[in-house]
Amino acid sequence: MLTVPRDSFLVGAVGMLDRFVGGLGAHATVGGIAVIVRVAAVHRATGDIDSAVRDLDLAAEAIVAAVGGRRRGNSVELDGFAGSVDLVDATVPVAEALSFEPADEIEARFRARAVLMRVATETPEPVPILLRSPMGEVLLETGLRVARPGILAAAKALSALDPSRNEDKRGTDVADLVLLTEAYAIADLAQDLGPVPDVIREFHAGDITALTGDHLDRTMRWLTRSSRIDAAGFSRERIAAAGVLARAIR
Repeated sequence: MLTVPRDSFLVGAVGMLDRFVGGLGAHATVGGIAVIVRVAAVHRATGDIDSAVRDLDLAAEAIVAAVGGRRRGNSVELDGFAGSVDLVDATVPVAEALSFEPADEIEARFRARAVLMRVATETPEPVPILLRSPMGEVLLETGLRVARPGILAAAKALSALDPSRNEDKRGTDVADLVLLTEAYAIADLAQDLGPVPDVIREFHAGDITALTGDHLDRTMRWLTRSSRIDAAGFSRERIAAAGVLARAIR
């Protein structure tokens, strides 16, 4: 259960998802909303709905048909809603992605994301969601297919180190990673990543190590400069502790 104001973005976003999620085909909710649901806390701002899908055209058409809007690339701007739906590409089968040999870090990061999002759509869990107002009023009760916590943790580390990522969002990526490692047993997070091939798990382990150890000073800067989260509670020690996940998945 989550306690949120009646006008919370989360109420509108989950309500929107509930209206079109049945038409997405094989999918998993990922991104900020997925993390908020998984850690059962509205710990930061988020402005979009992220869904990993195996058929981009099918999903976009289903969203527009259900709630109205306009497709722009892999995003759908919704009618009557401030945010948008970002469709995360999970169209490439794992074996096909592994057959691609990356030439540089950007291509390696692209391959890692393709594999991780495909696995996310193959292993989601149904999660019941209950949103209540501070006065106890039920605002929304539904359920979503959400990526497993370990998948989300790896995805957050991957996003934080994406060269195209803006610094404001890097801070929330790190916070999400830390909170997931605190909300779940490390062994369970590592098990979630079991279906991910060894070479890709090693890539994610390297990302987590970079964020929580090798480049911890840079990670702290991202957190403190982000306008999307209160970084006061994220100490160096707390971030470094999340590095145990890297050792567990290797």
